Amino acid sequence: MRVAAVLLVLALLVSGCTDDPEGTPGGPQPPQAEETWGEGAADPPPPAVSEAEVLERVRRGVEAARAGEPIPAATAPSVRDLKTDYSDGGPDCPAFYPGKGGWELCARGDAAGERTMVVIGDSHARQWGSPLDALAAREGYAAYHLVRLGCPAADLTPWLNKGDGPNLHCEQFHAWTQEQVRALRPDVVVLATSFNPNGYVVDGVQVLDETERLRLLREGMARLVDELDPSVGRFVVVGDPPAVQLSPVKCLLRARTLDRCAAPGSDLSLRATEAVRGAAADSGAAYVSTAEWFCLDGYCPTVLGELLSYRDQNHVSDTYARYLTEVLGAELALGS
Repeated sequence: MRVAAVLLVLALLVSGCTDDPEGTPGGPQPPQAEETWGEGAADPPPPAVSEAEVLERVRRGVEAARAGEPIPAATAPSVRDLKTDYSDGGPDCPAFYPGKGGWELCARGDAAGERTMVVIGDSHARQWGSPLDALAAREGYAAYHLVRLGCPAADLTPWLNKGDGPNLHCEQFHAWTQEQVRALRPDVVVLATSFNPNGYVVDGVQVLDETERLRLLREGMARLVDELDPSVGRFVVVGDPPAVQLSPVKCLLRARTLDRCAAPGSDLSLRATEAVRGAAADSGAAYVSTAEWFCLDGYCPTVLGELLSYRDQNHVSDTYARYLTEVLGAELALGS
């Protein structure tokens, strides 16, 4: 009997799909552990030539998931490579700025270009690095990615994600970023940001209330745009797609059918995206909505044809971001 009990406990421990072992209330139920299916690697398609092509891919992906079709045997990227499928910044420039200072500018895109693009944000800005560099290179922009993980594109100090206290290095990086923007006087600044789960700092106090955090994010992003406006040609804010309520890698390694690894968008992520959209409206910045490139009617598959769109619960895979290059480019209008 003891052996049977141990086996039962082990079976329960390995059966989850979400990062929350209790599951997400109201979300999809985690699949039971099944034989691994889709671990092969497929060649990614060329970038979509139009938004209509992307929307059709999403529509078909939603239909396939709702029908419980099998997970493809090969995907781009492969499931095994998905977790590390992010923009690396290229051979000469960092994808993001680590450390405690001593930061130096590094031009990507067309490093000798006559026009300048600056990208500001955290990992949610990094996820668009590859298409932004491709577009900058083609349109003659020197691109400077002033990106630091955990450091939002807002005049706002976050609470440390791993630690106890304000993220003072982020505060210092913000000051350095603003100095660089004023010196570069870029033609365009692209901003993208996430919503800090550990809150923000006001007068040395950690703010955790959800509604207050959303207000602070909206106000802090609009304030950053207003402060930099005299030095910038125009601003474009790229919104986040909805976060999914499951771990794509865990699901795709355990499930056999697409419906097990599709989920509604997270309510909190949708509210955070609305705060960012509001900040763009408040400050007069252009806003790019990306939700429809991933989800349909609030339902978000993690597999769209052969493409894996999400790297994890709330980041875009680099392979899918590259697929969206021309669609994103049409929104940024860098050639104008």
